[in-house]
Amino acid sequence: MVDVPPNLRKRLRKMQSEGGIQFHERVDLREWTTLRVGGPADLMIRCRNEEAVQGTVDLLASHGMSWIVLGAGSRLVAPDAGLRVPVLNLTGDLARWEVDLDGLVAGAGAKLTQVRGSVARAGLSGMERLFGAPGSVGGAVCSALMGHRREVAQLLEWMATIEPGRAAARVTYEGPGKTDSNTSVMDSRGVVVSARFGLRGDQPAAIHARIAAVEDDTGGWRTRCAAPVFAAPPGENVEKLILESGCRGLKVGAAQVATELANAIKTGRVATAEDVIGLCRRVFARVKDASGITLSTRLCFVDEHGRKVDP
Repeated sequence: MVDVPPNLRKRLRKMQSEGGIQFHERVDLREWTTLRVGGPADLMIRCRNEEAVQGTVDLLASHGMSWIVLGAGSRLVAPDAGLRVPVLNLTGDLARWEVDLDGLVAGAGAKLTQVRGSVARAGLSGMERLFGAPGSVGGAVCSALMGHRREVAQLLEWMATIEPGRAAARVTYEGPGKTDSNTSVMDSRGVVVSARFGLRGDQPAAIHARIAAVEDDTGGWRTRCAAPVFAAPPGENVEKLILESGCRGLKVGAAQVATELANAIKTGRVATAEDVIGLCRRVFARVKDASGITLSTRLCFVDEHGRKVDP
């Protein structure tokens, strides 16, 4: 455990009294992630608006600190020792969204389960493939920037980001791997605060029929679960690779490849982050032995200082 510097705590208390943030110490990350693993975070700061994000990142940067952003926790696997780096969570105004005639603008803290329901009721199509798993708008945007979530990349038009010393800037989405527009967003000091998605009109009945089909494919969402977990090279079917390598139901400790959905991991009550890491390694090895194909993971594994690590 790393103590929060007294002068930093004093500044955070002042910001909290002004209503922009709430901060908490020794937060159990198991309650904030869908896999329910990981140790305590020394400091969590919940920001209610862009001004609060700006003030928070400026303050942390002035103390020479980095941070990570935690949305719905559907991808994060924090270490069992916990996180010494501050964790930012977006709420309040940054968890709201507005639907218009051909899309929506949503705060990065908005929950996808709520956003996609709103657009479906409004007769807007495009987000159907996002049904079946939880997540936040910000998490979906970051996944698209990393080359995952192609269904998100096809809809994303722009994102607003905040960095220390720089007010919110709107960045046009150029596609995964386009470093001219995405570098600052993917930098650990950049925070996505909102985004716009372009959608198209359709009959609500047709939209809900497609949603039902997606939910059938995913088997419905379950607690203590993450999906999709694994990614394969282009042109390969990751679910087929996992099944053919004999990984259905594979267990390491209290973590298991789901029997209902090949590309998912579920955990038991005593599961640890090390169980999840060990299970990913076993799946990688079995698929490699069976097919010669190397999988990667869509989960975000971090060390105690918030640095991304390979499982």
